[in-house]
Amino acid sequence: MNKVRSWWRAASRRKKISTVVIAVVIIIIILIAKKHGTSTVQSATVTRSNVVNTVVLSGSTESASAVSLGFASQGRVASVLVKEGAKVHAGQVLATLDTADLQASLKNARAALVIAQANNANTTANLSTITAQQNTLVQNAKNALYSNHLEADPANLTTSAPAPTISGTYTGDAGQYIVHVYPSGTNSGASFNISGIENGFTQEAASSSPVPLGSKGLYIQFAAGYTYSKSDWIVNIPNTHSSTYTADKNAYDAAVAARTQAITAAQNDIANSNNAGSVAAAQIEQARAQVDSVLAQIAQREIIAPFDGVISSVNVKPGQTTNSFNPSSSTTDSANANISMISENDYEVVLKTPEIDVASIAVGQPVSMTLDAFGTETFPGSITSIDPAETIVDGVPVYQTKVAFTTLDPRIRSGMTATATIVVGEKDNVTAIPVSFVHSSNSGSYVYVLQGKHTYKQAVTTGLRGSDSTVEISSGLTPGQTIESDPQ
Repeated sequence: MNKVRSWWRAASRRKKISTVVIAVVIIIIILIAKKHGTSTVQSATVTRSNVVNTVVLSGSTESASAVSLGFASQGRVASVLVKEGAKVHAGQVLATLDTADLQASLKNARAALVIAQANNANTTANLSTITAQQNTLVQNAKNALYSNHLEADPANLTTSAPAPTISGTYTGDAGQYIVHVYPSGTNSGASFNISGIENGFTQEAASSSPVPLGSKGLYIQFAAGYTYSKSDWIVNIPNTHSSTYTADKNAYDAAVAARTQAITAAQNDIANSNNAGSVAAAQIEQARAQVDSVLAQIAQREIIAPFDGVISSVNVKPGQTTNSFNPSSSTTDSANANISMISENDYEVVLKTPEIDVASIAVGQPVSMTLDAFGTETFPGSITSIDPAETIVDGVPVYQTKVAFTTLDPRIRSGMTATATIVVGEKDNVTAIPVSFVHSSNSGSYVYVLQGKHTYKQAVTTGLRGSDSTVEISSGLTPGQTIESDPQ
């Protein structure tokens, strides 16, 4: 029995040793397997490249200018002047309500305005008319005083030639002409110049017909058959020696006095009617306001195109009665709009930007777009607006972003599916590695650098992260180094 027990103890010890040996062998096999490539360790070379970060968004094309139009007042539709699909220009009348009652009111308002203006103009017009009439009477009297019976008196009493004849209607002021005659090569053998009222004027001393004496309406004619060379003559204006001078002078003085009296009387009439004039001016403004009011009511019964575009819908027919349209409570697809229109070529792309990307984009950024209808063809554009408030789509907040096409393309239509690519960050020729090789810890970012057969941990500073899963390394690595993903 003791022998049996001794054998059992020895067998147990041998079993335990075998189990330990087998476990050690298994561990060694696992380590050797890892060392010989059964692990998932990957390597990469540090390079210099461009790192680009983009945001890719989807959306659709819409007309940049779309509007719902309607009548501002209630009434019966008189005419609808467009159809769906029609091209219209800014300011074109698209539809009208009946305005027969307003046209009659407009005629009355305009007539009242004309009457008010005429009443106000009477007093002022009377003063203007009286002033013009009196000025004409004074000028006529002055012309008669200065022009009647003018004579040329010889400066030298020994002159034998008869005095030249003075004619015409003088238009200047009182004064004196001195006519100096001298020999010349003209047909009459003599010419003259003048001084006094005017200077430097030269003419032939003609006897065949009157010639101008200066530029103020008088003429002079010398007698035929006489020699006037080396003679001087004086013409006084007015001729105080004339037989009609006294009568002409009295007539002129009376005309001046009458003008003063008539104009003063008219001015007094205006002064006495100041209050009436104020009332008349107020009546004019009131009549003009009435005309403007009727015109405004007529305008409310017309639908006018606000810009060049295409009619997208017509929801009104002649003869039906419409209610007034309130655009502030309607969208561009408003059911109560009478007529809707969009711009013909002015399209934009409307994107739904997630909140994770909205901070990366800004108004003015360039955008490259593709439209499903045109395959891979790209269309350049730029961001024109980003809504400040979110819109909830399927429970997710997004921000409506609008992109304008850089160049108008007639092939673009409303509702086309679009994909927009926006470059939000770009670094050229920088040190870069795949982002999967970068590890993080409480102390910062690091990578494993392979040097010979060994790896070591290297701290790095990362920069811009690219959309192609590369990342800029600002410090810690140099191009050409080999890195490993997760060495064992």
